[in-house]
Amino acid sequence: MKVSAAIKTALASGWAESQEILLRSLHRLLVPIARLLMRNGIGYPAFAEMAKRAFVEAAMAPDVHGPFRTTKARTALLTGLTRPEVRRILETGEELPHAAHTARIPAIIAGWATDPLFLDEEGRPIALPETGSGRSFETLIRRFGADIPRATVLEELLLSGCVERRHGRLVLLDRRYRSSSGVDPLRYFGDATRRFGDTIVRNLLREGEPFLQREVWSRAIPPERVALLRQQLRELLAAQIDDSLALLDREERLPARPDHRTVGVGYYYFES
Repeated sequence: MKVSAAIKTALASGWAESQEILLRSLHRLLVPIARLLMRNGIGYPAFAEMAKRAFVEAAMAPDVHGPFRTTKARTALLTGLTRPEVRRILETGEELPHAAHTARIPAIIAGWATDPLFLDEEGRPIALPETGSGRSFETLIRRFGADIPRATVLEELLLSGCVERRHGRLVLLDRRYRSSSGVDPLRYFGDATRRFGDTIVRNLLREGEPFLQREVWSRAIPPERVALLRQQLRELLAAQIDDSLALLDREERLPARPDHRTVGVGYYYFES
């Protein structure tokens, strides 16, 4: 990527090598994001608006301002936006609407698979009647689904293949939720890249104890071995993730308390 004249002019007063490296890295990150946006009918104007919102959200964080008071003027100064733009963004709400029911489904499945109320004597998820005040799907949703309608969750679980009806009861088939629609994976894209990005930025800025962040690769894989290696890595990592989840389930029981944290590890495969 060649650095444009506009970028050079904007950073002419104190152009640093680290800034150029960061901008080049940003370009590499934005190319696949731009592909995804365009494939879904989203052009640059909408992206630019969301980028403004992201800058304002980041600048409003208390740790950014230190001892200084968080104000619209200071937020404008840090982001390079005008004060009217900052005011407009803050007054028009936060993020775009998010489908809360799909975000809650993994917690519902985890509750079914780990809460003693919904397990048999051998620790396996029991088949649940759809309604009832005791050990039922209705009780499960009240405990782990917040205010999401029971029918909405059940429809999604049935469509996704995680749950099926057997003899008038609901049976949990697969604890690994896979959305039934093509929209929710796009939400996963945002969640996953946010989590990965938070870890990288935390480590770069040395914000406390470093989080796990490792990549291992080889530049000497013959083409005829790529497909087999890809399959072997998929099976190996899937088994490790399943073992880790089983270990957590033995040690921790839902429902979580307000002071509990979400903890996880992600793996990803790449070729170039």
